[in-house]
Amino acid sequence: MKNQDALNRYTEQAYRCFGVLEGQLKKSNGESVLPGRITAVDYHSEPWVRQYSFAGLSLDSYPLIQRWLAGMAGREEVKRAYVKIKGKGPE
Repeated sequence: MKNQDALNRYTEQAYRCFGVLEGQLKKSNGESVLPGRITAVDYHSEPWVRQYSFAGLSLDSYPLIQRWLAGMAGREEVKRAYVKIKGKGPE
């Protein structure tokens, strides 16, 4: 049974977090969460944020998150990690 109140609450919370992330990304023009360079914060956040569409969310109002996700997806170490997770990469 679907609890619409809970779904609404968590959807609002996710968008609130997206707003915080978008604001933080403004400091680096969408390059990294912490200004200056890619850090563990980027690598830890990326898998959660990349699931936005699975959760039924949209990034239409968050252009810097979109830019950041695209940049992270293009990083070789991120590509290798996802290949390894899918069981297609080296052990």
